[in-house]
Amino acid sequence: MSDPVHPTTNELWFRDPDIEPPPRSASLLLLNPGGVLIVGTWSKDCLGWCPKPKIPESIKRKMTKGREPRWMKQSIAEKLGEQE
Repeated sequence: MSDPVHPTTNELWFRDPDIEPPPRSASLLLLNPGGVLIVGTWSKDCLGWCPKPKIPESIKRKMTKGREPRWMKQSIAEKLGEQE
């Protein structure tokens, strides 16, 4: 991380589309002409591309926590009530 205001990593990098063509119709991290990272599908206006990082299971669990269907929450609440 060379800049504390804008931390970076060598684990992800933008690919040069002239050297490594991007996949078509896939959601990617893209570098636009203004040097801004955007998420989208490849277009000729972009300067570079990068695959999205994988999401670890520990973060996926956090993403889904509290998003259970209402019927499941009620079922859990009922079960907890039975234990008391």
